[in-house]
Amino acid sequence: MDGWTHRLRLPTLRDPRGAWMTFAAIFYVVGGIACSLYCYLHTGDLSAAALGGAVLLAAHSRSIAAWLVHEFAHSTLFLESEWNTAAGVAMMWLCGCPYVDFVHCKRIHIAHHKDRADTGSFDHQEDLRKLRAPLLNAVYALEYFYVPVVECLVHARVALCPLGLYPLARRDPSTPMRITLTAFAGVIALLALWSHLWIAGGVRAVALRAVEACLMTHFHAIHDCFQHTYEVIADENWETMYAHGPGERTAAYEEENTYSNLLSTRWPLLNLASLNFGYHNAHHARMMTPWYELPNLHARLYGAKSFIRLLHHRESRPQYPGRRSTKMPSEQPRYKLLRVPGCATCVPRAGGCKGLMGRF
Repeated sequence: MDGWTHRLRLPTLRDPRGAWMTFAAIFYVVGGIACSLYCYLHTGDLSAAALGGAVLLAAHSRSIAAWLVHEFAHSTLFLESEWNTAAGVAMMWLCGCPYVDFVHCKRIHIAHHKDRADTGSFDHQEDLRKLRAPLLNAVYALEYFYVPVVECLVHARVALCPLGLYPLARRDPSTPMRITLTAFAGVIALLALWSHLWIAGGVRAVALRAVEACLMTHFHAIHDCFQHTYEVIADENWETMYAHGPGERTAAYEEENTYSNLLSTRWPLLNLASLNFGYHNAHHARMMTPWYELPNLHARLYGAKSFIRLLHHRESRPQYPGRRSTKMPSEQPRYKLLRVPGCATCVPRAGGCKGLMGRF
């Protein structure tokens, strides 16, 4: 037994008193996805209201799973890296991205913190520029009606490029076998899931799952797009194309280009809907702080008399890549930074996003 436990290295909780909240979030994710799949497979027995509730529950459950991937990338639950990796892989599958290699994703995200830049292994704008005019116009048309086709192309590249099946980019021969096997297993798993939904639940089950995926994508896009005005470093050779490290991007640069977009300052419990991810300045100040401690850290760092940083778009509504715009993302108008007395949060002031967050 001692040899077995030595090889397995049973997990050690980083915060034994607060870890139950992360386990509760995991239980919510598993329960929400299981309930929604049951509803998708029994659409004939349920009302439209019940099916709509199942879609919303599943979209939010998978969103929480995605933010839990972020938690495990920062090793906030376990002391042992292998257990955080295992939990991160599980959440990656539950959030609907089984083809993404967690270790590679973690490396890119930690580089985002250490280098104080928006790092990535490819630039999706280059893929868009390779499309023929009719296809590119179709992308613009679908995005105009809030169909997240750009995000679908990004996910398609992550899933298919390691397998050499992505038409807009060639497979890198130096791609680690781990990433290739992850992509292969993930693609097979997704094909099996969608096939089962089609066979057992019919067209309605597939349509409900597709709507759920769109809602999840929009929730993350609206919530995450205001959190940084960092330099973007995205290239297939990102690991060797520049000297890693913050360079001239100081801690002051990080603070000035990071924004906290709380869902509500009046009712802080509403921020649990995004696993407190809106406390983004606090997260960047102490990146290994668990999600449930971020409100307290935010209060200690900024207090009630600090400044609120607003992102105010020059046009009539906030724009972000692919949303109701005929411009490439790099051609989007810049944001203007404003400061007014208040709490250290970022609240979009104009357009539809204000309707979501500005009322609270």
